[in-house]
Amino acid sequence: MISSLRDVFSFIDEASRNHLCLDASEADFAVRKFVKRSPAEVDRFELIGKTFIEGYNLALLGKAPIATIINSSNATPSHLGFYSEGVAMGAAIADALPSLNSKNLDKWIAQERAQYDYLNHIGAGWALAKVPWRKKKILDVLNPTWKWLAFDGLGFHDTYFYHEKITKGWKRKRLKGYEGRAYDQGVGRALWFVACGDLAIAKELIDHLDCNSDRGQDLWSGLGLAITYAGGELPNSPENIIDSRYLPSLAQGCAFALEARSKQGFFPKNCKEVAKLLIPSISINDCVALVKESLSEVRNRNVDEQYEFWRVRVRDKLSKNLCGGRI
Repeated sequence: MISSLRDVFSFIDEASRNHLCLDASEADFAVRKFVKRSPAEVDRFELIGKTFIEGYNLALLGKAPIATIINSSNATPSHLGFYSEGVAMGAAIADALPSLNSKNLDKWIAQERAQYDYLNHIGAGWALAKVPWRKKKILDVLNPTWKWLAFDGLGFHDTYFYHEKITKGWKRKRLKGYEGRAYDQGVGRALWFVACGDLAIAKELIDHLDCNSDRGQDLWSGLGLAITYAGGELPNSPENIIDSRYLPSLAQGCAFALEARSKQGFFPKNCKEVAKLLIPSISINDCVALVKESLSEVRNRNVDEQYEFWRVRVRDKLSKNLCGGRI
């Protein structure tokens, strides 16, 4: 009987993994129906998606031990964060399968904490879309300060796969308190992909979502993070496109991306170029120091409030350094 049950669970497990796998073509703009600009920009964003899917499938299928899976990637150093994010999603879903009783997400987050902590929290949030009944178990693994990034990841997931619904105003129900705001930060990040790195188009999408609402600050914060971390070509005077009231949030997102990149030990060229346009009056190293200092200043807050107070502190400190100081 035991052997028979094991066979049944093994069959269910394998079928579930194969069903949940993503084909690399899911990152193609033709499939996603995103805005198409130059071939170079399309290639930029498609490669990010395919890198994420590579990590996701490897972790989901268990093709490599979680301890060595980082060495299985073909990603360039600048793309390893996206790969790690995908691994986190795959690990979280694999942990939910009935026959495994594994703790791969725990192991992955602990193992890659130094370089990809934020990305892995976001990746775990992608899994909430596929295994929502695991919400508590997934959140329990996460750092209490960064747990909101899981809902950021959920917002990115929904916008990446269902952007037409999102841009018409759809938003997941049953998001409690700050979960909804973190979700919108993920929506803002994903809109940079939907717009194929076109700031004017991204602005139109956000303006539509923010119509008669207070979502703008979170959407622009997410967009600023995506512009800086994922890269893209900005106009020389981005402040001419963006409503001045959102410039501080855009800069805060940019600063968070710089701090995330600093954990990996280098800043891609495009990341530096974006930072010079969005926060030109402060150096990258000083900006990273400002982000870290601001975090230490909010540690006395209730742990559930630390993330938002951290964002506000960074936003306020940067307000004098935006787009040539014009704000």
